[in-house]
Amino acid sequence: IVYGLAMIIKLTNVHVIIGVISTYGAICLGLKFLMEVLMSPERHVDVLMDETHFCANLLWASSIGCSLIITLMFQGTYELMKPRMEGIAFDWRIVHWAKTVTAFAVFGPVYFIALGLAIWKAAVTMMFQTTFEYEVAAKPTAANRMESQ
Repeated sequence: IVYGLAMIIKLTNVHVIIGVISTYGAICLGLKFLMEVLMSPERHVDVLMDETHFCANLLWASSIGCSLIITLMFQGTYELMKPRMEGIAFDWRIVHWAKTVTAFAVFGPVYFIALGLAIWKAAVTMMFQTTFEYEVAAKPTAANRMESQ
């Protein structure tokens, strides 16, 4: 159980990292577009973008690296939990990993941009509000269990 919990914590941390990197990349792309459209050519926005392009490349490479790591971690978690949930494990691990990477590449950008926006929204909300209310699921109590029987 300890190994599985550590794996879940690592998966969550990598999701947050990818979410922040993805939103930062999307914001940079939008800012570049706005600067090229709204500023005059004498401002040489292209020179600025050429000088800072290494940062975007670094973010892109780290996002790809984290994505590959998280798919491998998912496969590890899947291998641990598969016999408990579904019986016989997947026969071809490399094919299963390829399917996971494909799904991650197709649906990941939307998910991680939304996740990053949620993280940024929570951060901004925490800066400007003195209280932060959130709802959690009701925890079962002994009285609730007795009533249901």
